[in-house]
Amino acid sequence: MPKEKRDFKAMQKEIKKIVLITSRFPYVGGEQFLETEVEYYCQNQNIEFKILPILKGKQKRELPNCIEVEDIFANENWAKVKPLYFIKALFSKHLYREFFLYNMFHIKKLKILLSSLMLHQFYMKKLEIFLENSTALEHTVFYTYWNNEATYALQSLKEKYGYRVVSRIHRGDIYKEERTFGYLPLKKQFTDIDTIYTITKSANTYLMETYGFLEEPIEISRLGVNDLGIKSSPSPKNKIHLLSCSFLSEVKRVDKIIEALEILSEKEPQIEFKWSHIGDGY
Repeated sequence: MPKEKRDFKAMQKEIKKIVLITSRFPYVGGEQFLETEVEYYCQNQNIEFKILPILKGKQKRELPNCIEVEDIFANENWAKVKPLYFIKALFSKHLYREFFLYNMFHIKKLKILLSSLMLHQFYMKKLEIFLENSTALEHTVFYTYWNNEATYALQSLKEKYGYRVVSRIHRGDIYKEERTFGYLPLKKQFTDIDTIYTITKSANTYLMETYGFLEEPIEISRLGVNDLGIKSSPSPKNKIHLLSCSFLSEVKRVDKIIEALEILSEKEPQIEFKWSHIGDGY
């Protein structure tokens, strides 16, 4: 086992703080799987937990008593500070590295890159203020729920402050084909991370082949919810009611349910099939 990963496993017993950076959780709107995940945090009584949401909302979910929330990103008027971070982006070393990695003479891709670099610089500034007022950083793990510019900012500051960075990665933050013009900025420049958690084996392969990640820091950690023990009542004789739940997008392959029901109805014409789907989409 590589030394870096072995050292991190040993350090797990010494962790005193975990700082989770989310898109907006615990504020209402998305990231529902965290509702289950945070229930387990208080089982570690010797660890301090803090959440730093990037966006702030009016409604907040209830959290276990062991978790604090600090809105370090939300107290800034982005419209006012945007010109400052645009200038910082122009002088960023990552801008010029990206030119060598990609054909950045595509003006629309360049605009995407500059927007990403502005966020990277903004998060760095906010996080550095937070870090200067923090203690025990050598025993702190920053856990980002999305592998985005906030993660890159933490990676940029890690050597200076000595904490660890782990990150989840889902879909929109990994597959460049899902993004405008097939371009996901900066990903190739920020492959040095303590651990990155995927939810599929194919994502591991994609990270290594597309961006140059090494195999060692990549681990599969699937999302899920607690089993509440709820069981449906049996369907009446010769009737089957099927329930599915997902966002309606092509990648969810909901069309396979339709195909399967067509085959079943032809093979079992005496059975009445009913299908209900829960989920929004396009």
